[in-house]
Amino acid sequence: MRLRRSWAASRLAGVLGLALTAGGQVLLSPQDTEKAGRVMDSAPPKDTLDCEVTPIRPFLDFAFRFEIGYVVRCPLKVFRGEAARLSALLRVRREGVPAALFFGAYEIPAMPPGLKDRLDPRRMSSQVEFSGAIVAGEGEYPLELVVMDSNQRFFRHTWTAKAALARNERHLQPVLKPGALAGMRHPFWEADEKSATSPYRITVLLDAAPINPLSMKLRAWDRAFLLNSLYSLLRHIPAARVRVVAFNLDQQREVFRQEGLDRFTFLKLAQALSNLELGTISTGTLLRQQGWAELLAGLIQAEAAGKPDTSAIIFLGPHARLNKKMACDAPAYQPGKSPPIYYFEYFARQGAEFPDSIEHLTNACKGRVFKLHSPGELGRNIAKMRTDLGILPRVALVAPQ
Repeated sequence: MRLRRSWAASRLAGVLGLALTAGGQVLLSPQDTEKAGRVMDSAPPKDTLDCEVTPIRPFLDFAFRFEIGYVVRCPLKVFRGEAARLSALLRVRREGVPAALFFGAYEIPAMPPGLKDRLDPRRMSSQVEFSGAIVAGEGEYPLELVVMDSNQRFFRHTWTAKAALARNERHLQPVLKPGALAGMRHPFWEADEKSATSPYRITVLLDAAPINPLSMKLRAWDRAFLLNSLYSLLRHIPAARVRVVAFNLDQQREVFRQEGLDRFTFLKLAQALSNLELGTISTGTLLRQQGWAELLAGLIQAEAAGKPDTSAIIFLGPHARLNKKMACDAPAYQPGKSPPIYYFEYFARQGAEFPDSIEHLTNACKGRVFKLHSPGELGRNIAKMRTDLGILPRVALVAPQ
């Protein structure tokens, strides 16, 4: 059983006067950090809430940030079938640096009356589970987690997380400076001054599909991969104009189109991906068995015929479940004359990198396929595309901010 997030007032939220939004743990202001710190320090030395924590080893995500996370599990029986609210406080205290404190709240629903009459909640073996995460730059972070329920029972866990680049990531420079901390959220790209004067104009064709080909839903980690990878791609490719088209092959349709992407429309893209329901497909779509192929060819045709200023056409997404061969069936597209096509194709695991239909189409149009399994490979492949386009310097680095 997983917990539902609750943004209703808990004891801690009342102390801090917080109005939480659906974004997970938030970094508290210095004033609220002091208040929440007093709540943490009031916890008894011996745990009164029976829970356990599994820290998640820090890893570099596709936005080139280190994610530091944890999973909390509590026996369902300790709540005796009653509704409960859990507050999670994560504090980072380092010598010579003000403490940083993150807060999240979660709700456990009550057992339905009929079920509670048949089952003794005290004998249930199930667990409730929730997770939290923050993002950071390189460094070593002493972490202290306090979980408190609505009955003022406490659980405490401490550990140290070390965020460091792996050997195959050392050509990258993380977005956050060493020692920097931030709340967990999708980064939102916006053009800078260098992009405004750039001669490049790119189109990104985003394959809004789940990483697991058997999944019927675009889950949080699917959206995170798409948005984080797009963010990194756009930060590395200075472009005066970015056009983004998100599409879904199963539904044979575009789900989002933006002619000039900016910070605000990036947020709209995130919302469009969040609202995408893949389990429902219209009868008309089912009858058009080759509709997905027509969609792909139509995207290339539109870019070649109506957008002569485009510098590059970039497919980005997970390895697609469709693997039928495709010709470059876009009359307006002329390899060598039309904008070059690139495909950043993500594989969740190594050893099964057979071509999908987008790869077949890219190869048929004399484009270039970049297969990737990790953020490090994403950085290397972006560097290769920069070299192809003549963008200097020929490196894949992100300036800290």
